[in-house]
Amino acid sequence: MPRHKAFRSLLARARLPLAAPSANPFGYVSPTTAQHVCDNLGGRIAYILDGGPCRVGLESTIVDMRNPNAPRILRPGWITAEAIARETGLKVSKANRRSPAKDGITQQPAMPMPAPGMMTRHYSPRTPMLLVKRIGPKVWREHAEEAGSVAWIHFSRPASLPSGIPRENVFWLSADGKIAEAARSLFRTLRKIDGKGFTRMIAELAPPSGAGESLNDRLRRAAAKS
Repeated sequence: MPRHKAFRSLLARARLPLAAPSANPFGYVSPTTAQHVCDNLGGRIAYILDGGPCRVGLESTIVDMRNPNAPRILRPGWITAEAIARETGLKVSKANRRSPAKDGITQQPAMPMPAPGMMTRHYSPRTPMLLVKRIGPKVWREHAEEAGSVAWIHFSRPASLPSGIPRENVFWLSADGKIAEAARSLFRTLRKIDGKGFTRMIAELAPPSGAGESLNDRLRRAAAKS
């Protein structure tokens, strides 16, 4: 059940169940504002209900309850396995966070998937992306020759930058390293960078605890090559 007041008002006025696909071309970076929807689908749909930017910025958590004795997360979101356990007393196994390919889905399947967001490659910008644990001297040295044509995406605002990297090439998801702010800005940042002519994006992973696992899930699928 959505908690957004505008959408709950729509449900009340509709007085019938609503089911709809994502307001986005399949596989591309998710929209988190009405303008993102307009950019991709503006010529194909009649109306856009603008309720402001997404509060969380990541898709919802989906839990597989087909075996009620062994629930498992199919798609991680802001609500973590630990939070579900606290509220329900159920031990929920986590999604595979190391390799989306181990979900067994590497391309668009002929049969329906058990949940959205399980493709190995998903949420993907058109610009190639490389993931690193941290952007620092070692990574800068390894990519020194292309440093000026790369978009550098830090998890938090970097304290300093080496010479040779233009300031306008540097982005961050959260000024002070807060996971909530990083989650809200992830897809907005990818969309902002995409199409600017960069040869690639080099992005840091988030700290892996809590909702950071969900943010990293999106980054890994966005960077997947298959």
